[in-house]
Amino acid sequence: MQNLTVLSLTLVCAMVAIYTVPVTSFTQVESSILHRQVRQSVDCSSKTCKDCKAPCTGCDMCPLCAFCFGNTAPPCDNCKFCGSGNNAIKDCKKKCQRGKNTDTCRACRKNC
Repeated sequence: MQNLTVLSLTLVCAMVAIYTVPVTSFTQVESSILHRQVRQSVDCSSKTCKDCKAPCTGCDMCPLCAFCFGNTAPPCDNCKFCGSGNNAIKDCKKKCQRGKNTDTCRACRKNC
């Protein structure tokens, strides 16, 4: 009888403990793990992050890409974003704005 009472009391205490543990503590832990994973997946020193944080005014230099002759070293490495002809600057700025709206750029701006 005494064993049954101790077992019942233990079971009741366990059930009370399970129901009173705040559920938010688990979600907070999961949330902080997710934020850590996002921060770790974003390389703040990468060219992509630097481009994301830079203004789109670099597109004004697109006409100078004619002097790069296919060179892909800086500063000619941004010529890949330029359009051709009279639309070079306009196309570049459109691509720049689209790029700034990607998840990667948002993560760079938020975490770096």
